[in-house]
Amino acid sequence: MFIQEGNHKIFISFNDGLRIKADGEGLYLIQWFEYMPNSEYPNLVDSVVVVSGTEYSNKRRWYGKHRIDIHRWEREDGIVLVYSHTYDDLGKNVFFRIDNKDLGATNVWLEEVRNYVRRSGCIPHVSTNFNTELNLPETSEETEYYSSYYIGRYFQETNGDIEQAWNEIRYGLFRKYWSHHNPRNWEKLEHRQIARDILGLTEWEDGIFFTLDSMKKRNPKIIE
Repeated sequence: MFIQEGNHKIFISFNDGLRIKADGEGLYLIQWFEYMPNSEYPNLVDSVVVVSGTEYSNKRRWYGKHRIDIHRWEREDGIVLVYSHTYDDLGKNVFFRIDNKDLGATNVWLEEVRNYVRRSGCIPHVSTNFNTELNLPETSEETEYYSSYYIGRYFQETNGDIEQAWNEIRYGLFRKYWSHHNPRNWEKLEHRQIARDILGLTEWEDGIFFTLDSMKKRNPKIIE
């Protein structure tokens, strides 16, 4: 989505990860926060200074209640907040891709998509390998989506980035997760739980958090 704030043109996308860009002049401070359930104040995930027109991106695809703050350095006033946006897909188009070749398994994940939709109030656009069998309308590339979610058993990336190097990802002083695609290793998870993890239902409904402290304490619903 594009937002014009005075002389500043802001671009924020929650599709295929997180992408942020501010066009104006000079330097911008981009701060990425995330709210946890039952928390009034968000946690700082990342903070970077970029040159005008430079895109900041993050590969994480699973759900987070993000807040994006964009500041600019003004000669007279110092650091000034230009724009702030908190993730809210109520009434907005959201794309869901279910990557599974089994009809029954796809239907289970579709149930969790519907659970997410009931909680968020978004307008779902669902792509599966069985849209005809499930009486789902086909999605359109022309639709402008506020955000997108990809539900599947995805492998960690092997291009030499942090996923391969440490077998986990840490952001800020609180987040710890397994992959940009899946918050937990899915190999022994119940099938339904994979979708709940990606859609944020594990944290926001089940009360199980992918944070430094909580991941040490418990990793429930694992099949031994």
